[in-house]
Amino acid sequence: MCSSDLSQTVTVLGQHFDSVDTIVCKIGSSASVMNARLLSSSAVLCNLPPSRGIGNVTLEVSNNGVHFGVSFVLFQFMPDTYVTSLVPSSDTLWGGSRVTITGQGFDVRSALWCKFGVALSAARALSATALECISPAQPVGEKPFMIFNMETEQGTNSLPFRVTVSEMPEEQVYSSAIPSFGPDSGGTVVLIRGGGFKQDVSVCRFGQVRADARVISASEIECVSPTHEPGCIILHVVRSDKEEYDVFGKHFCFQALPSVMSITPSHGLWHQQQVVTVTGANFQDHPSLLCRVGESVAISARWLADSVILCKMSPSVVGNVAIEVSNNGVDFSADGVTFEARKMLYIEDVKPSAGYVVGGTTDRKSVV
Repeated sequence: MCSSDLSQTVTVLGQHFDSVDTIVCKIGSSASVMNARLLSSSAVLCNLPPSRGIGNVTLEVSNNGVHFGVSFVLFQFMPDTYVTSLVPSSDTLWGGSRVTITGQGFDVRSALWCKFGVALSAARALSATALECISPAQPVGEKPFMIFNMETEQGTNSLPFRVTVSEMPEEQVYSSAIPSFGPDSGGTVVLIRGGGFKQDVSVCRFGQVRADARVISASEIECVSPTHEPGCIILHVVRSDKEEYDVFGKHFCFQALPSVMSITPSHGLWHQQQVVTVTGANFQDHPSLLCRVGESVAISARWLADSVILCKMSPSVVGNVAIEVSNNGVDFSADGVTFEARKMLYIEDVKPSAGYVVGGTTDRKSVV
């Protein structure tokens, strides 16, 4: 086969080719013939001109330019853009399968659509020779599949796509996604609770981006957020084999990770509760705003402004400890700005507890 707009040299294999000077080729029902080149008694080269149409034509060879006999082969003229394979080439009537189309000449700059019979589905370009689309829900039966260019209103050749009967797959539902926002650098582990989750089937999708997932049970799944520009998208849990069943989704927002620049005061006394002012950037007024002091348990923070929050120091903190901030209760800053908790001098006893007014008494003190 070849493009209908291009000439092409093809090799014809057969028997009893024997005339160097008069051997010719003929395509279709045309009365015109084309000179051929004899390679051997079983092989001939034919130069085919561009075709005015597409489809199958007969290709014949004659030793004397007049008698073509009764044998011939079929040759297919294809459009400039054509489809060679579909994977998979069938689906159930519910649709939702990811179909990969291979072929030639796909204009990725144009609005290309997959056409399943009369149903359309937007095509996503993988390369100039590969597209991807989601099969739509449609009636049972064999459908002609083609790639359709909306701008030129032209389609490719068609391949069969089979639609079969099937029960509707189990629906995945979910009630919560915690946290509902995270840093634009990605890496947030989001716990989704719901139902119908399946190992090796349920996957996460942040907007149009698939992400790592771990199914904990039929009612819980963990999704790891990808890197993404700041803004909000819809977080879906979808089936790896069926893209269309998730119709609800949860909002998930990407934002800058909080950063800590300074702590005031920068030191305090051990065994004494103290509130410090943390100055930085990207602090959010949200119930999940937390401070973490060293390796201790994170505690709630009080938001004053995008760049200022208050953190309460635990009386058990001692030494130099880093104070980090999280907006969502999961992802903390990593700036390493420290607070020094100093031990407080404490006098427990004095012996003797009295002395002469003129002095000279030696005191012994117990100091902690």
